[in-house]
Amino acid sequence: MGWANRRVSLHLAPFFYGKRAHEITTADVKAYIVHRQGQGASNGTIMLDLGALKRMFNLALRAEKITKKPYIPPLEVNNAH
Repeated sequence: MGWANRRVSLHLAPFFYGKRAHEITTADVKAYIVHRQGQGASNGTIMLDLGALKRMFNLALRAEKITKKPYIPPLEVNNAH
């Protein structure tokens, strides 16, 4: 299973379960971010999740399965060690 599939099955699918792609709003994405932060996930990890979500929306747009996608806000990531 690839990294994107793991993110979808472990985090994105359970959170967005029951919502169709065209029903997901920017507010839902922000709620997901808060949810993952509450689980202790780093902003870098959450950005990987959001990258997979963004890719799914872009593919759905390209295939004309949806007509719009929510804004997916970037998070500040501190990569300094």
